[in-house]
Amino acid sequence: MRGRLPEVVIRVIPHCEHRYETVGDYYEVGDGRWVIEVSELGDVRYEFLVVVHELVEWFLLWIRGVREEEVRAVELVKRECELLSAEDFQV
Repeated sequence: MRGRLPEVVIRVIPHCEHRYETVGDYYEVGDGRWVIEVSELGDVRYEFLVVVHELVEWFLLWIRGVREEEVRAVELVKRECELLSAEDFQV
């Protein structure tokens, strides 16, 4: 089990500034701190819910030692599969 919690910074950003198509993301910065970024959604309640989701997901993976790169790779493949599936249903 990991020891002390690292510092986690939460930022609300314009949707277009995410690293990829998402409403929530987290990543480690070089000094061991983590950043959680959520899209501006026009309603602080929705933004808060995305923060909670990302924080819980981050913590569960962090406590188990899963690397950020592994998570991103799965998320990007999942997104690609969703896009391909959506094409199947276009008329």
